[in-house]
Amino acid sequence: WWHVHETESGRSDDSYFDTTRNSKNPEFIEIARRNGVRVWPMLSNLYEGKADKEIVRSLLNSSEKQAALAASIRDWLKAHDFDGLNLDLESLNTEDYNRLPAFLDVLHKTLKAGNLGLSLDIEAGNDELRIKQLTANVDFVVVMMYDEHSEDGTPGPIASINWTESI
Repeated sequence: WWHVHETESGRSDDSYFDTTRNSKNPEFIEIARRNGVRVWPMLSNLYEGKADKEIVRSLLNSSEKQAALAASIRDWLKAHDFDGLNLDLESLNTEDYNRLPAFLDVLHKTLKAGNLGLSLDIEAGNDELRIKQLTANVDFVVVMMYDEHSEDGTPGPIASINWTESI
């Protein structure tokens, strides 16, 4: 629903959620709420199918941008009566994965103050991830169990049972 991008205010673009771009969003949200399903929009660094790691690096380089983005997200989630945020930042540089826990701390504290949750997507099989540090400030983790094979590699299953169990 949301993509990280650079603005002077440190805000992220919520236009992907705009009902004029996806007229089914209000219907999906209503169905979820009617059935007791919590709605946690996703904030991602994916743009046109590719991970933009430089935009995340810029965010992690500035505590001011992190605080502004966290407050903006909190306010947006509250304004739309959502329950939390799912964060999906992929294909980062090692040093940025190492700095990500500090941003998660800021984001978690800001969201928690608004009675909102935070989840984090983690790339299965990524040996650069410091799992304990990344998960210390989130309410739950979504392990992305796919990409054993992809369109860029050799043919095969997306996530075979043996591969999934080994991860």
